[in-house]
Amino acid sequence: MLMCRQVAKALLDKRFHDLPLRSRVGLLTHIFLCPKCGSYHRKVVDLQEAVRKYVDREEADSLNAPGLSEEKLHEFASALAEEMKHEDCQSE
Repeated sequence: MLMCRQVAKALLDKRFHDLPLRSRVGLLTHIFLCPKCGSYHRKVVDLQEAVRKYVDREEADSLNAPGLSEEKLHEFASALAEEMKHEDCQSE
């Protein structure tokens, strides 16, 4: 049977599904029988799910981020150009 340290390392390894069937069965058996590893496994899964949801939400928010309209952007650029002209005239 696997030791708890081996289980913890395997749970954090993202290649769990690449393990041979015998190793996966041993790992899942240990998680099922050991209360501490079972609890740790649930926490790892919950944390991974929370991170995945956060990343998905951040990506969706960045795609829907409000920006300046073309008209406002043009107004801003014109005002900036006017201000730069004004500063150039005062420095001469």
